[in-house]
Amino acid sequence: MNRGLLWFVVVGNGVLGLGLLAVSVGALLLPGQEQPWSTGTSLLLAAVGLSWSALGSLGFHWTYLHRTPTDGRSVIATTVDGCGALVVPWERRRRTIALLTSGLLALLLLYVAVSLRADGNPGWPIPLAVAVLAGFAVPDGFVGVAWAPRLVLTPDHVTVRGWDTEGRLAWDDVHNIAIVPTSREVLIRIVGRPDAASWSSRRRPRILTARRTKACTLDVPAHAVDVLPSRLVDALLVWVRAPATRAELATETGRMRLTAPGGGASSGTGP
Repeated sequence: MNRGLLWFVVVGNGVLGLGLLAVSVGALLLPGQEQPWSTGTSLLLAAVGLSWSALGSLGFHWTYLHRTPTDGRSVIATTVDGCGALVVPWERRRRTIALLTSGLLALLLLYVAVSLRADGNPGWPIPLAVAVLAGFAVPDGFVGVAWAPRLVLTPDHVTVRGWDTEGRLAWDDVHNIAIVPTSREVLIRIVGRPDAASWSSRRRPRILTARRTKACTLDVPAHAVDVLPSRLVDALLVWVRAPATRAELATETGRMRLTAPGGGASSGTGP
């Protein structure tokens, strides 16, 4: 999408949100008899205006205009479950902004439904139904964000903890690695052999629901990690094809292969 149009949306949301905030504050400052609506309505409009500016302008900018660095600055060599490992945390701000936006919309619609019902308007179930749809996935979405999704690479296994499910495969059971574009996002997909004995998975704690991952398939959204997709795939292919190199996953050498330009040179898209 054209960046000029995106900037127009950012500025437009900021102006509209701050304008609504200014109008509501101005209404609050008027004498009681001159206020165009109730104090409660003014406070609600002020909150909506402030949230509109924060999420509609700053949040939109972060989601669509901010470019996540691809220098691997978040990659760390550490210990996981007593084993040396490389850990690549997933970027969670974009998802958090989307969840906050959905939650705010659900609360606003709920307020509208309650107000309509109090006024005896028979149409109140409509905003209530939309509020339920908008907010249905929000609680579990925040649970997924708090679950700290990440990619974990040890000398023995590759583990992907996603938004809903954590899956693990032994390196020797990896069948294919590729960059897969989908209608929603670009994925780095690690596929295990159909009979992989090492495959294991578990769903995150859930309030209502959590999707299960496809058997023997590990997906990493390219936008969620700060490593170039091609560099990540190249490094993974090295560790799949050359078992002797997997020992470096417990060291700084492994981190450099994953983050340094040319560090994971390889060719092809599968073992």
